[in-house]
Amino acid sequence: MTRAIQAVKQHLEAQRRRALAPEYDPIRREFELGLAEMMDQEPQALLTPPESLQSGLGGEIVPHVKDGLPGLESTLKEPDMRNTEASMPGSLGKPGSKRPAHGP
Repeated sequence: MTRAIQAVKQHLEAQRRRALAPEYDPIRREFELGLAEMMDQEPQALLTPPESLQSGLGGEIVPHVKDGLPGLESTLKEPDMRNTEASMPGSLGKPGSKRPAHGP
């Protein structure tokens, strides 16, 4: 399970605990709300990168070399039709083309 998926699951669990915290039992409600607060802090820690991110000249985030580019290797080895069409010069948005210039 990736860190992002784990963070989303924890955040959803925290929301569920907040929503189901009982009004009739103040001690249980306090416990559930406190637990939800702790659970909301963990996803933030999971999503925070271990090192500061560098930004490029245009303000874009430059990934660390050790992180690699997930999916790039598989896209280069086994491209699908969308990758193939996008890499062909002038294939998208051309007058008379079956596909629109923007959108799927």
